Amino acid sequence: MHFRQLAFFPVFLAAALFAAEPATDSATASAPAAAPAAADYAGAVKVTRLLKSTTDAAGRPLAYPKPEDGQAEVQALLVEIAPGGQTGWHKHPITCLAHLMEGEIEVTLADGRVNVVKAGESLCEVVDLAHNGVNRGAEPAKLVMFVLGTVDGGPFTVRVPAPDFAKAAE
Repeated sequence: MHFRQLAFFPVFLAAALFAAEPATDSATASAPAAAPAAADYAGAVKVTRLLKSTTDAAGRPLAYPKPEDGQAEVQALLVEIAPGGQTGWHKHPITCLAHLMEGEIEVTLADGRVNVVKAGESLCEVVDLAHNGVNRGAEPAKLVMFVLGTVDGGPFTVRVPAPDFAKAAE
């Protein structure tokens, strides 16, 4: 990954995830809370928290790679799901954060729960829990996804079979 691709990431991550003002600890943030500008920012800079959470979208505690797991690596990805399209059943073995810029995605978890993520919402993706995202809208759904892993940690997405209840619905 090139430095230019990641140059904005520390500012985004610090402003969006670790701002000082408390926010609700939820899987999605439907109404972003204003965060105070850090002392280093000029008065013309507005910081709005998009997400602050200690849990993933299934309510389980977040975990980061440990130093013994290898060199930390972050990736920023633009994910686009066509109208009627779906991600297919998969899971993430590492922490991933997402911000839906456009559209709406219905996410079904392997335990049967269904979450709807709307444009402007952010979430901590579920870790090691199978899920499938479907764009039921007429427009593409676009999200920015941040992957917090390690250089040699393997893929951040692993395809898995659909759970039985999902196979019966097909």
